[in-house]
Amino acid sequence: MGNMNRTLVAFSIGVSSAALVAAGVVLVPTAASAQPVASVPAPRALPGVALTVVPSVSGFDDPTAVASAHDGRGRLFVAERSGRIRIVKSGKVYKKAYLNLAGVIGSNGGEQGLLGLAFSPGFSKNGKLFVTYTARDGAVILASAKAKKASKNVVKKSTLKTILRVPHSFATNHNGGSLAFGTDGLLYFGTGDGGGSGDPQRTAQRLTSPLGKILRLNVATSCGKKRYCVPTANQFAKSKSKTKRLVFASGVRNPWRISIDSATGNLWVGDVGQDAFEEVNVVSTSARGVNFGWSCREANVTFNGSQCPGLAGYVAPVTTLCHPEAVSGCVPPFVGESIIGGYVYRGRTSPALVGTYIFADFMTGRIFGFQSGQTRQLASLGRITSFGESDSRELYAVTYGGTLYRIRSN
Repeated sequence: MGNMNRTLVAFSIGVSSAALVAAGVVLVPTAASAQPVASVPAPRALPGVALTVVPSVSGFDDPTAVASAHDGRGRLFVAERSGRIRIVKSGKVYKKAYLNLAGVIGSNGGEQGLLGLAFSPGFSKNGKLFVTYTARDGAVILASAKAKKASKNVVKKSTLKTILRVPHSFATNHNGGSLAFGTDGLLYFGTGDGGGSGDPQRTAQRLTSPLGKILRLNVATSCGKKRYCVPTANQFAKSKSKTKRLVFASGVRNPWRISIDSATGNLWVGDVGQDAFEEVNVVSTSARGVNFGWSCREANVTFNGSQCPGLAGYVAPVTTLCHPEAVSGCVPPFVGESIIGGYVYRGRTSPALVGTYIFADFMTGRIFGFQSGQTRQLASLGRITSFGESDSRELYAVTYGGTLYRIRSN
C-alpha cells in the first residue's frame, strides 16, 4: 500500500500534496507558498444512508485482498500477505488453502507479499484466476493459475504461470498490485511508482516505465498461445516500447485499490498520497491518454513542477482526504493518511447504497461514501486493508487484524 508503515504497521500504502479535499471542500494555493488553505464543511451523512459493519469470520494472517469468482457458488476468496488464498463460504473458513504461493513470494519488506487477486470473467468455464505478488528480488509479478474445474476448492501451485514481470528493485514500498477485470473483459493492473518518497526515479510520468501506471492487458483465450496480448483499444498499442503499449493511465503513486463499477464500466482508483492528500479518481475505460498527475501533481496541487512539462490528459480527483499536519483547516471527518480504494455498491440488499462508492482510510478507520459530488463518513472500522464483492455484489472488507466484515446499510 504505502502509508501504513508511517505509524506502526508492517504493511503500507503512501501520501502527497493536493488541492480539493472531499466533496464541497475548497482549496486555494497561496501566492507565497505551495501550502493550500482548506475550508472543510461540517460532517453529515449521505441522505438516508447509514452503514452497519458486521464481523463475518476471523483468523486470517495479514489479509491483503478479498474477491469472488462470480460463479454462483457463494465463495469468497481472501488473499493473505504470506501467499495463501483461503475460501470463505457460509460463514466458515476452509482449513486447506485454495492456492498457496508461499514458496515463490518475497515478503521481507512491509509492503511486499501477495498483493492482488482477480478471477477471469469466464472462470466458470476456464477456471483461471490472476494474482500479483512480489518476487524475492522485489519485482512485482502478474501471474495466472488454473483450477482443474471451477468447482474445485484447491488449485495447484504447479499451474502458476508468469504473465508480466515489473522490475522493482529500488525500494520495497509502493508496489501497487491491485487487479480488476473491466466490463470490456480486459485486465487492469495498478502499479506503484517504485517506492521512496516523491517519486525519486521519476517513473510515474515516464510512459516507457511500467511503474506508477494502470496497465491494461488482454488475457483472454483469443490471444492464442500468448499469455497476454495488447488490447487494440490501448492508446499506445502500436508503440515500439513493449511497456508503453500496455499503458492505460499514468501518474499514480501507489494505487490501493482499483475497481470497476459493474453498471457503468468506470474505473475507480484509490491512490495513496505523499504529504498532504489522499485521492479518489474515476475515469471511463473508453478514455484515452489518461494521466492522474503524480508526481507533477498531488491531487490538484503542484507537487514537483519539474514533472509537469508535457502533462496531458490530466484527470482531477473526484474527492480527496487531507492530512491535518499538512493542510490548514483539515479537520474530521475528511482526515485521511492512507486511502483504501473500494467499490461502487451494486448489490440488492442495501438499496440506499446503490451507486455509492465506498472507500476507507487505513489510519483513521473511517469508512466513506461518495455519490453525486458528496463525500461523507458513513462508519468506522479500524485498519481496513481491502474491500471486495461477493457473487451477488454485496460488499465485504478485510482488516489488518485478520477479520472479514460484511458491509450493509441499516
